[in-house]
Amino acid sequence: MRHLMIATMCLLGLSIAGCSVYVETESSGPDNRSNFPVGQPDDRATLMEIDAAANLSFDSERNKTLTAIASRPYLSARAQNYLVTKGVRSLDFESSRLNVMLALVNNPHFLAEGKLAVLENINMLSFSSSQTKVLEAINRRGYVPEERQLYAEPPSYPDPEIQQP
Repeated sequence: MRHLMIATMCLLGLSIAGCSVYVETESSGPDNRSNFPVGQPDDRATLMEIDAAANLSFDSERNKTLTAIASRPYLSARAQNYLVTKGVRSLDFESSRLNVMLALVNNPHFLAEGKLAVLENINMLSFSSSQTKVLEAINRRGYVPEERQLYAEPPSYPDPEIQQP
């Protein structure tokens, strides 16, 4: 009996001591820098900032932070797209989603890529009146350039008779 009890205790001790804790880490979080496309350092930092803002606890905090990012000048096309696809989707309330989308559309550096992201995700706004506000803001803006058009090299003038502007 005593040997059986000792053997049971040894097996129990070995099974407990032999257990190891397995912690799975998620590689898609904002801490994994290789997750973001290679680009300008400011662009990568902005993408990480959008992730951080999207993970804040309260909708009001997410709204305030994402609206500030959406209003930021010279926001890249990639950041504008990511702001809509990741940031706006993280918001719980219609008014918050509308605020961020309108801030982006009214940004003086709003790009065609951002416009496309807004239009592709306009159904995140549940109310027709909210969708109409965004569409009206887009229509008021008129033409918006693509990012590559902003940073394209000026045209070359091979003919010396043509004056450069």
